[in-house]
Amino acid sequence: MHSDYLISVIILTYNSEKYISDCINSVYESNPNEPYEILIIDNNSKDKTFSLVNKKPNIKFFNLPNSDMGMARNYGLSKAKGKYISFLDCDDYYSKERLKRHINILENNYQKDCVIGLANIYFSDRRETKLKKFTLGKKLALNDYFLGKCYSLCAITYRKSFLDKNKIRFDEYNRGRYGEDWHFQTICKINNQRELLDNNISAIIQIRDDSHTQWNVQRPGKCLQLIRIIEFKLEGQKVGSLALITNTLKYALSRCFAESSEFDYMLRKLLNKLSRKHFLIGTLLKILLLVPNPNINFVKSLWNYFLNYSFRD
Repeated sequence: MHSDYLISVIILTYNSEKYISDCINSVYESNPNEPYEILIIDNNSKDKTFSLVNKKPNIKFFNLPNSDMGMARNYGLSKAKGKYISFLDCDDYYSKERLKRHINILENNYQKDCVIGLANIYFSDRRETKLKKFTLGKKLALNDYFLGKCYSLCAITYRKSFLDKNKIRFDEYNRGRYGEDWHFQTICKINNQRELLDNNISAIIQIRDDSHTQWNVQRPGKCLQLIRIIEFKLEGQKVGSLALITNTLKYALSRCFAESSEFDYMLRKLLNKLSRKHFLIGTLLKILLLVPNPNINFVKSLWNYFLNYSFRD
C-alpha cells in the first residue's frame, strides 16, 4: 500500500500551551526521515495550543471535541498517511534520534511489525527518573500482558499495514478513558505481533504532581481491566487463573477509592457468564470480591510501594 509519508506522529492535546512546543520540538530533534507528518488531535482546547502549534512545520491540526484518548488516537490513525505510526502525548518527549533510529530498523527488517524502545518515567514531584524493570531487554509474552504489564506506548513505532490488516484500534468512549494503551498492545500481541526491541531510551514520560495516585480513577480503571481479561478468557484466549485472580485482587483493593464505577454492572454480568462456562474460576473470583473493603490509607501505601517496586533507576 502506497504511503504519502514515511512516518506519522500522532499527538493528543488539550489545553497544552505549557508543554506542546517542547513536545513537538522533541519530534523534530528525533530526526525523522523525510517525508513525515505530525498529526495534532486536539480536544477543543481553550488556551493557546492552536496558535502555538499552527506556527510549526509538518503539522496537521484536527479539533475533536469531547473525545477520549482512544477515540482521539483512532481518529489520528484514520487520518495518518505514513508507512509507520508513532504516538506521543502533549507533555511527553521523544529522545534524540529516536524516530530516525526506529525508521531505519523497520526499513531494514521488513518482516517486523514494530520496534519497542525504553521509556524514562520522570516523576516531577520527586525530580527523579526511573525505568520499568520488566521492559529491560525482555520481550513480554502474551501472559505478561494478561497480568497487566505493557510497554510505554510513546516508545513504540508500528508498521501501519500491520495495524490496518488486523483492524487493530483503541477502545473508545468510556472504555477509551482507562488503560486503552494496554488493551491496544494486548490486541497487537494476540495478532502475533513480530517485534524488535530497541534498548535505547525512546521517550520521556512525565508523571506530574502525584498523578500516579489519581485515586478517583483507580476503581473504574481496575474494574475495566478485569472486564477485559474476562472477555479475553470467554473469547477463547489462554488466560491463566493467576491473571484472573491477580486482576480481581487489584479491583477488590481499588473499591475503597469510590462507592461505584460505571463498569460494575458489566463486571457482574460477565462474572455470571464466566461461572457458567468456567465454574471453578468464576466462583472463586466472585468469592474474592466478597472480601470487605480494606482501609484506604493501607491501599494507598500498597499502591505506592508496588509502583516504586516496578521501576528502577
